[in-house]
Amino acid sequence: MREINEAKLIGELEFFKSLKKQIENLLKEESDVFGDFRFNQIAGELIKKFNQATLLFNSLMGLDEFEGVKYVSLSENESDTNKYRAKLHTLIPECDKAIGILNSQLTALSGTQAMELRKLREDLKETLSKLPDIYEKNMEEAIKACEKGYFLSSALISSRIITFVLDQIPGKEIKDKIKNLKNKGLVTEKGEMTTETIMKADKKARNYFSHDLKAFPDSSEALELLGSCGRLLKLLEKYEEKC
Repeated sequence: MREINEAKLIGELEFFKSLKKQIENLLKEESDVFGDFRFNQIAGELIKKFNQATLLFNSLMGLDEFEGVKYVSLSENESDTNKYRAKLHTLIPECDKAIGILNSQLTALSGTQAMELRKLREDLKETLSKLPDIYEKNMEEAIKACEKGYFLSSALISSRIITFVLDQIPGKEIKDKIKNLKNKGLVTEKGEMTTETIMKADKKARNYFSHDLKAFPDSSEALELLGSCGRLLKLLEKYEEKC
C-alpha cells in the first residue's frame, strides 16, 4: 500500500466510522416512522455517500475493486424499501473493511495484536456499560495509545486503572484484598482469575505507575497490561453485584 499522510488516514477512518453509525441508526428505525419515501430518500443519500467515499478510499489506498471496498449499485428509480434495507446491510461489512484497512495503516501493532485489541474492546462492552463512564474513558485512552505505538502511555493508563480497581476492594494489603475476593468466590486456584493473576497485575501496575523509572514496555507488555485491566474490570463488575 502507498505511504499516506496520517491526517488523511484519520479523516477517512472517522468518515467510515460515522457513516457506519448513520447506517446502523437508520436500520433501527421502522420505515413507517418516516414513511417509505423519506426512508428511501435517506437510505439513497447514505448509499451515494458511501459510493463516493469508496472511490476516493480505493484510489487513496492504491487498491483495485477486488482488494478494496466494493461499490454498491442501486437502480436510479428504486422505490422498494426492502431493497434499500438490504443494500444498507451490505454497506456495514464494507465500512468495517475500510475501517480495518485504515486501522492497520495507523497502528504500530502487528495484525494479530491489532485483532487482540479489537477483541478486547468487544469483550468489555457489556462490562463497561455497567460501570461508571470513567472506566470506559480510561480504557479507551489506554487502547488508543497502544494502537498508536505509545506503549508507555498505554501502560501508565492501564496501571492506574488496575490500581484504582484494586483500591475498590477492601483490604490494606493485596493479600487482604485477595482473601476478601476468595470469600466471595471470585478468586479460585485455577481459571481466569487466580491469586497469581491478581498479584502479577498489581506488581506490574506498581512498577510502571510509580516504582520503576527504568520500565519501558514494548507492545506485548502494553497488551498484557490491557488484558489485566479487562480481567480486573470484569472482576469488579462481579464484586459489585455481590455487594
